[in-house]
Amino acid sequence: MVLTIAIPTYNRPDKVKNTVLRLLPQLTADVKIVILDNCSMVVIKDHLENTIGKEVSEKVEVVRNRVNIGADSNFQRCFELCTTPYLWMLGDDDKIEDNAVGLILGELEKYKHLDLIGINFNSNCNTFKRTAAVTISSTAELAEKLDHFGNWLFISTSVYKAEEYLKHIRYQAWGAYSMASQLVPPMVAISKNKTFILSEKYIVTNIEADEDDPGGKWSNYQLALSLPTLIEAPVGFKKDEFKKFGQKLETWLGLYPGDALYIILRSVNYNIDLIDDFHIYLYKQLFYRSFLFRSNKKFQAMQYYQCLFLLKNKKALKLLVKLVPKIKKKADEKGSFSLFKR
Repeated sequence: MVLTIAIPTYNRPDKVKNTVLRLLPQLTADVKIVILDNCSMVVIKDHLENTIGKEVSEKVEVVRNRVNIGADSNFQRCFELCTTPYLWMLGDDDKIEDNAVGLILGELEKYKHLDLIGINFNSNCNTFKRTAAVTISSTAELAEKLDHFGNWLFISTSVYKAEEYLKHIRYQAWGAYSMASQLVPPMVAISKNKTFILSEKYIVTNIEADEDDPGGKWSNYQLALSLPTLIEAPVGFKKDEFKKFGQKLETWLGLYPGDALYIILRSVNYNIDLIDDFHIYLYKQLFYRSFLFRSNKKFQAMQYYQCLFLLKNKKALKLLVKLVPKIKKKADEKGSFSLFKR
C-alpha cells in the first residue's frame, strides 16, 4: 500500500458517512481509509455499519479513542498510526473531487525522485491561481514562495510522507496553541531541505461549517491570537525570512482592530457593561502579536487606539453604538468570539 486516508472526527457521524461514500469508489489496492473517532457520542463504526452496511468494515478501519483527546492530538494520532509511505489527512466534511485519489497517486509518482516531505494541493481556499507546480526546499523559499497560507492550513489539501513527518512529530505538540500544529513538523522538515511541492491540481473543496453546528466554526479571534506563534517554530528563520512568513499569516487572516471591536461587542450580545479587563487584554494581544507584519501600520495603529479608547470608555461606546446603527450591523456579520474553538 502507498496511501492512508486518515479522517479525524468528533460527533459528526453523518458527515463522516458521506465522506466515506464519496471515497469508496476511488479506492485501489494501494489505498486504505482509517477513521480516528475521537470518542464521539455516536460510535462511528456502528453508525457506518448501520447506514452503509457491515461490509464497510472490510474497507474502512475505525480507531476509537477512549476519551476525547482534542483535535490537535487526534491529528497527531493520524500520523502515529500510519503504516503506509504517505498520509492524506482529510476533514470529515470536506468534499473531495471525483478523481482525488487518482490525482494524489499520480503526483506521488511524478515527484518520487525528490526528497519529499509532502505535497500541498490547490483548493477553493486559495485566492492565487496556481498554473504550475512550485518547489520549496528551504525556509527562505517557504517565506518567499508560499502563495496562500490558508490553503496550507486547510488540512485536507496536503499529503505528507509519513516517515519524514514522524521524525519531527514531537514539534506538533509544541505547536498545539498555534491552531496549526499539523504544519510545524513539515516546517521543520523544510528547514532541513526536504522538498515541499505546491501542486496546481485540485483534490478537495472546503465546506463551510453549518450555522447550526455550534462546534463547527473556528474563532477568527483565536486564530489571530494563535497563528503568530508559528514564527517561533524551531526552523531557524534567517534575516528577514520570519517577517515575510509572518506577512503570509497576517495577509491571510486580515483581522483589523475594528474587526476585533465588533467581535467583542457581539460576544457580550451588545451589553457593553459586560466588557471587562480580560477583553481589553485579549484585544491588546491581538494587535501586539502581529503588528510587525501588518501593512499600513499608521492607519491600523490609529484605529487600534481609537477602539481601545472605546473599550475603556463604556459610556462613549454605548453612545456610538446607539448613534451609528451600522456598527451593530457590521458586528453581526463577524464570527462569534470564542477563545477555545478548534
